[in-house]
Amino acid sequence: MKRSFLATALLLIAGSAAAETCLLTYKDAVLLQGHCHFVSSPGGSFTIYDARGWQRTSTGEYELSDTQHSFAAMLEIEESGAGRGFANLDYAANDQAVLLPSTRFHADLGSMKRYGACWLSDFSAICAWR
Repeated sequence: MKRSFLATALLLIAGSAAAETCLLTYKDAVLLQGHCHFVSSPGGSFTIYDARGWQRTSTGEYELSDTQHSFAAMLEIEESGAGRGFANLDYAANDQAVLLPSTRFHADLGSMKRYGACWLSDFSAICAWR
């Protein structure tokens, strides 16, 4: 399963690397693909924001500007070197097949392992290229 995520990530982004290009997938759904905001944290952790839906404020924080394109994800590096991913997504109340952006990073993307520019779990991928 992890190899298929990596292959999908490489196919979706191949040849289109901008200054910051990201990919976020969850259970075979592509939630973010293309230009993004990348914010690094101490220890290698990072957060990605869809550039179409998030804008930087005068204080340097990111806020929603377009709820249709407002997916984001964070990867927290653990002491072991593995990562744990979280995203701001929920299922639609009337259709569990529809994923919607949330205001909180509460969706667990699973324990993730790094493969090049991507961090992969059994059901999700967070990738970022500069």
